[in-house]
Amino acid sequence: MTHLSAQTAKIDSVLQLLQKNTNDTNRVNNYNYLANNYLASDVKKADEYLQKSIILSKKLNYKRGEGVAIYRLGLIAWRQNNHQIADSLYKIALNIFEKQKLQAEVSDCFGSFGSIDLVKGNYVDALNWYLKSMKIAENLHDESRLAVLYNNLGLVYKNQNNFDEALVYYQKSYLINEKTKNILATTNLNNIGLIYYEKKEFEKALSYYQKALEINEKRNNLRSVALNTNNIANVYLAQKNADKALPYIRKSIVINQQLNQKNPLNYSGLAKAYHLLNKSDSSLFYFHQAIKISQVSKTKTLTQGIYRDLAETHKQNKQWDSALFYKELQANLKDSLLSEESVRKISGLQNTYEIAKRQAQIALLEKDNEISSLLLSKQTILSQQNATQLSLLTKENEIKEIALNRSKILIENQQINKAIDKSRIDLLTKNEELHKKEGEKQQLIQNISYTVVLFILILLGVLSFSYYQKRKANYLLTNQKQEIVNQANDLQIANNLISQKNHNITASINYAQRIQNAMLPLQEKFDELFGIDNSFVLFKPKDIVSGDFYWLHELDNGQIILGVADCTGHGVPGAFMSMIGNQLLFDIVEKQEIFDVAKILEILHKDIQRTLKQSTTNNHDGMDIALCLIDKIAQKIEYAGAMNAIYYIQNHKLEEVKADRVAIGGNQHEKTRSFTKHHINITEDTTLYLLTDGYKDQFGGHEKGKFMSKRLKELLLQNHEQNMKSQQEILDLTIENWIKDGKRSQVDDILVVSVRLGSFRNGL
Repeated sequence: MTHLSAQTAKIDSVLQLLQKNTNDTNRVNNYNYLANNYLASDVKKADEYLQKSIILSKKLNYKRGEGVAIYRLGLIAWRQNNHQIADSLYKIALNIFEKQKLQAEVSDCFGSFGSIDLVKGNYVDALNWYLKSMKIAENLHDESRLAVLYNNLGLVYKNQNNFDEALVYYQKSYLINEKTKNILATTNLNNIGLIYYEKKEFEKALSYYQKALEINEKRNNLRSVALNTNNIANVYLAQKNADKALPYIRKSIVINQQLNQKNPLNYSGLAKAYHLLNKSDSSLFYFHQAIKISQVSKTKTLTQGIYRDLAETHKQNKQWDSALFYKELQANLKDSLLSEESVRKISGLQNTYEIAKRQAQIALLEKDNEISSLLLSKQTILSQQNATQLSLLTKENEIKEIALNRSKILIENQQINKAIDKSRIDLLTKNEELHKKEGEKQQLIQNISYTVVLFILILLGVLSFSYYQKRKANYLLTNQKQEIVNQANDLQIANNLISQKNHNITASINYAQRIQNAMLPLQEKFDELFGIDNSFVLFKPKDIVSGDFYWLHELDNGQIILGVADCTGHGVPGAFMSMIGNQLLFDIVEKQEIFDVAKILEILHKDIQRTLKQSTTNNHDGMDIALCLIDKIAQKIEYAGAMNAIYYIQNHKLEEVKADRVAIGGNQHEKTRSFTKHHINITEDTTLYLLTDGYKDQFGGHEKGKFMSKRLKELLLQNHEQNMKSQQEILDLTIENWIKDGKRSQVDDILVVSVRLGSFRNGL
């Protein structure tokens, strides 16, 4: 069912409810609903329902219903250029809403006061009302009201000729209205067309006007159709094509007559068309009709434009006095609308509104300082642990030396025992020889006896000395054994202390991991910016915390900056660098408002050198990074890289955009570095991959080599049509199996971020 048919069915349903004789607050709400639907197509019907709503609301003492009806009567008066009446009605409604504490309705009144001041050319007052309204809408998290206010802020900046700022607010409003399928998206399209018209980009302007006209005609939104057709006519008039312009002007006039309203732009358009057709009398007649209508409605901006066109027409007709007269009128009115004081006040109001947001950023900086202190404490504990381990290694070497000495003593005891045994054998042998020769060598018995006795005495001396040495060695060995036991006990105590410290350090690093994860963008942020199931992040730190990090930031104009960085080192040192890199990126983009990706990398290089004092120290730390700016409206990507390339796939073909072969930071003598900015067209369905070198540098496989970029590209291309969750699981399982097959462990942090960009084209 189309939007128009669904709306018609709802109106029919409400009309059937009104046939019941129930005078309650629901009946009032139904009157107001019908009136709101007829505001753009049948003002008379809308007015009738609002009058009924007011009568019944007073009878029921239903203040909200009464206030809504009076407020919408003010909308009718405003659209009929009865601004004074509209202002009075808004004030009555505001009084009711404030007493009832209806914040959403109060916000609407503030916005309507701003619109009255806007058409009167009171831009400072208009901006003040819009900012008051926006504060309430933001507190209520009301996207639909914020979309209206963004659009109105665009109108303020457009009328100040600040077309770039106006375009930013129109696009922010359009993104919200397109997401919520709000009919006001056509108003955004029309206003974006007006900006391109002022920039003389007529083909772009025409495309936005025609898209808005097509939607409004399907929804029978007559008031918007009249506006769109008049704007299309203005494009053809700017292109000097009166024949194409006239049918659109006449259609706009007919619709405005049906709505009982007059638009001075219709008649100034007729005047310009007849001027192009050389019908001077008709041209001047319709110019004066346009001035008359604009003066009655007190729309200074429109009057100023008509004076400008009249001056140009008289100039082309060589009617110099008349041309000068209207040029002076136009200049005087323009000066009053674009006074320097007015522009200054607008800038001041906008700056005041941004103060609250800056306070939140200061709180974030303080939190980051706390995190840095925590990580420094962990580094100190790690150093203490290393010192303790060194002491234990020293004790262990001493124990090994004692054990070696004990082994030497045991070997010496064994040698002594062998000598004693050998001496006993020799003694027995000699005794046997003496008995055999006793008869033959009687005279030698005495000499041999002396020799034997002497030998025995010497042997006893040797044995006594050996026994003494053995007792001494045993005593030393006992003492050494006790010392070893004592040292073993000390070692056990030290091991327990190390175990406790390891537990504490691991717990601290795990807590640091939670802090680092909190710093990284959530998956919900990716889903919000790129759509659900249009992104994935594969993040596998080597040592709990990581030197790799990814960065995501949405600019006020709807553009998105996405980055992936690989800092020097991994674990705790790498995490330190990731915290520094994350904060410096935030400062460059958010505080310094630098959005050019190549320029961001240049400044990041300087900031790393400054932060780490690399001009005076021997510090060489830095990072490799890939940074992309994704423009959803222009359908393009701007990329700059330091050592980190990116991949993207279009039409089943993988392309690599290589980075500059210089890193961020690390060179004490090079103060500046320039980076190349690449442009990628994403009018085709595009899958973008940003990654560090950790994935392709993992060792494994049966050949125990690196995974390499060629194998990675083949893997990405083979699986790019899978949904994003499946791609993440395939990449994760593949690298885990690779490392396992090679019987290796992970050697570096792994980070792969991918987004699918095909859906942006449908949102324009």
